[in-house]
Amino acid sequence: MIGARLVRQEDERFLRGEGHYVADLQLAGALEAVVVRSPHAHAKIEAIHIVAAAGSTGVAAVITSKDLPPNLPPIPCRIAARLFTRPDGR
Repeated sequence: MIGARLVRQEDERFLRGEGHYVADLQLAGALEAVVVRSPHAHAKIEAIHIVAAAGSTGVAAVITSKDLPPNLPPIPCRIAARLFTRPDGR
């Protein structure tokens, strides 16, 4: 199997624009989440305007670190990890 040519089944429908993606699904009651991070490394966050954010159109909830359990592992920032690397490559 290693190095063998695989017959792909899905290519043609995607090339015709008929592919289905998870992002295309619309489920009743489904919400999207956005994690907002500081654009400044090691910055001290002095205030979060929860009332203003919660009052914005389309916002169902505003959750801060104070609302999360203390043993929750860090949420990885995969996009920034790809865009910004340290001189040692990490």
